[in-house]
Amino acid sequence: MTFPLGATPVSDDVSLQINTDVTSGSGTDADIHARITCNNGAYSEDTLLDKDNYNDFEAGDRDTYLVAVDAKCDRLKTVTLSMRGGNPRYSDWKIQALSGALRGVKQPGLFRGDRWLTYGQSVDAQM
Repeated sequence: MTFPLGATPVSDDVSLQINTDVTSGSGTDADIHARITCNNGAYSEDTLLDKDNYNDFEAGDRDTYLVAVDAKCDRLKTVTLSMRGGNPRYSDWKIQALSGALRGVKQPGLFRGDRWLTYGQSVDAQM
């Protein structure tokens, strides 16, 4: 990311890679939101993770989403994923893995291992 001479960035992008489990029924039709907290207290707004003309978070998907955080973010601390909206009947979701990168530098793994979320739930992944 480049800025004009003397300009100060007001935000950076965090790249989140989210793997949905391959098991049949692991995908979700719910809306998934992310909120990032940094070690120094900087944070992101609640961000809908959604790609245009794409069915996000289906079984076996490995998707990357960009979330803007305050430029003062020193290191990722927590990523909160929450489910809401969409069809509650088809909303359960099995996350296989979650990782993130700040300013292109991969951060320690947030979590690995399968975790089911049901409609209305959220999960905090600690760095």
